[in-house]
Amino acid sequence: MFDLQDFLSGNPSLSSTHQLPSYPEHLRHCLITGPGRCGKTSILLHYAYWAALRGHSVLFICQRAKIEQVPPLLPPGVDGHHEAFSRVHMRYLSTAADLQKIAASLHLLDDLPDAIIVDDLSSFVDARSTEHAGDKRQRDAELVRTLSFLHEATSYASEKLGEVLHASGNTKRCCHLLVADTVSDSPQSLHLMQRWLPLILMIRGTGPDFILSVLPQALKANKLPPACAAQLCYHLAPFSAITLVDIKPPVTEADATALVM
Repeated sequence: MFDLQDFLSGNPSLSSTHQLPSYPEHLRHCLITGPGRCGKTSILLHYAYWAALRGHSVLFICQRAKIEQVPPLLPPGVDGHHEAFSRVHMRYLSTAADLQKIAASLHLLDDLPDAIIVDDLSSFVDARSTEHAGDKRQRDAELVRTLSFLHEATSYASEKLGEVLHASGNTKRCCHLLVADTVSDSPQSLHLMQRWLPLILMIRGTGPDFILSVLPQALKANKLPPACAAQLCYHLAPFSAITLVDIKPPVTEADATALVM
């Protein structure tokens, strides 16, 4: 399952005094959306690290040029040589077609992932042939097609992981899908993504201070308890650190109305 504390951590004084929520197990597909340069890639890497630390295998998909230009920030006190990162398998792809191919061939992997992470999904969709440039319907169709492939891949992995562990008598495992995107062009794109990624966490702020919390519409649509709307406040120092500075209680109903996108 997704635990809010897995996205941002490293402040013992806060984590010891606040009980952060876990989202229901059936919400296995999650979208993190927010403005550019708000630390989305770093948050994805934080989640990958904590998943790997628990022994899970993670498939982390991104574009090499983007991640080299702005390297993600590691959790406090952790370096890239940590043993857990041996279970985080980086795949550098370029286009939505590449994403669809790797999703379609997931069954060929010897080690199925417990989590598939895709950084900046729109950058893959927008890296398509120029013949469709400016055609929003074509772009939306490509977005939906890619999400469909990823959904099928995680469903297949969950089924196979469950079969293996059921035979050995251990707790059933499943594969989670975590996607980051700016979703800045129109509410329609967010609506399309919500069908495939029902758990939506949004990042608000203009920097260097941001807030990560569940989207009010997703809270209501999934009938989540109010505790799931807890807010993580963090400070982002580019090329330096991403620091959890406060954990705020859930927003009130009046505040949530003001946050509707």
